[in-house]
Amino acid sequence: MKLRRSKMEFKIPKEILPMEGFSNQIDKLFVRMIQLEVEESVWLLVSIDITSLKETFIDSLRKLIANRCNIDIDNIWISVTHTFSVPHISSDFSKDNKQAEKSRLLFASLMVAVENAIEQLHENYIEVTPFFAKGNTQLGLNRNLWTNSGWWLGPNESGKVASEINSIVFKDAENRIQGRIVQVSIPSSITQDVNKHTGNPISGDLFGQTASLLEADETVCILLLGQAADQMPRDKIVYETVDKEGQRIEVDRSEMAEKVLAETSNRLKEDIQKIDEHLNNVDERLNIHTYSFQCNQQYIPRLSELKPDTRYQFKNIEDKKDFPVFQVKIGDLNIIGIQAEIPACFKENISFFEQELMIATMINGGAKYLVPKEWYHARKYQAMNSFYAEGSYEKIILGIQSILNESRERK
Repeated sequence: MKLRRSKMEFKIPKEILPMEGFSNQIDKLFVRMIQLEVEESVWLLVSIDITSLKETFIDSLRKLIANRCNIDIDNIWISVTHTFSVPHISSDFSKDNKQAEKSRLLFASLMVAVENAIEQLHENYIEVTPFFAKGNTQLGLNRNLWTNSGWWLGPNESGKVASEINSIVFKDAENRIQGRIVQVSIPSSITQDVNKHTGNPISGDLFGQTASLLEADETVCILLLGQAADQMPRDKIVYETVDKEGQRIEVDRSEMAEKVLAETSNRLKEDIQKIDEHLNNVDERLNIHTYSFQCNQQYIPRLSELKPDTRYQFKNIEDKKDFPVFQVKIGDLNIIGIQAEIPACFKENISFFEQELMIATMINGGAKYLVPKEWYHARKYQAMNSFYAEGSYEKIILGIQSILNESRERK
């Protein structure tokens, strides 16, 4: 197996600040790339330190990379770390205002980083052997919390936690680690809303700092978001909870932000490195496939309109919504990529499957949440804030199950 990798800084233009409440930057942002090649099969995984990207931007990036790298566009995955400590890039560049101009400048800077990363990717390759192992971390917490008005977001010590870490490590002939792909189910949102009244800090947050700690020499580490729809960092700085009467209250520890972020990132790095003790060799076969399902769609309110509401009425839309599923298989290790964010119960809802399974979200775009039908009955935040109507979750579970069964038979 050949490995190519690159890492380039995604620079925030100073002239765009302040933007969306962000006024300063506490660490660097990066575009990272890992490319695997086995004979004629090529898979390129890209990671960007940003909250999300509209599909128009994702399409532009994939077309650029496909042309420059001579790779089938279906073999390119664009992922985002989903840090909420970076300004969004607006999709409407046509408006003649300061916000549109700032978005144009930010996207132009991202394109420069991607171009530079592509150039570095072409400079060399290394022969590697892939390894895989699973571990756990206790740095996450469930965030579905009952209030007097209904379900909302906040730390829930008794809720289900997605603690599993899945790690793919690539080693050279001298047994040195040359690259990592790690799936973690903790949102990269420790510094979200920090100093929101005086100016938020721009940061790669938990994923950005952890990846940088793991990277040494020329090693590149990409962290992928897993089953995090109902998860939060245990040490999130600004969050809502409830008092003894069930009333919502805000906790704000902004003065501790940088210290807590550094400590938590180091602990996650250590949890990931512990997995290296249990690595198992993975066969070097490489297969890439893309599938698509059609789901019923529902009306989604503006974020500002959402609140705990036990009487919330869901409204379906006639049009169907596409649900792409991306699959990469390295030996018997299945990597499933989807756009929608999924809860901690997702993987266990897939029927027993004897091969290893790693699920990444925010792949080739974002699509809000995909959650079980009982969450609609409970009026949970993720159900109200979903493009997908009740029953979509169960349809996709069966769809992925069929993909895995088909993949097993192809072996």
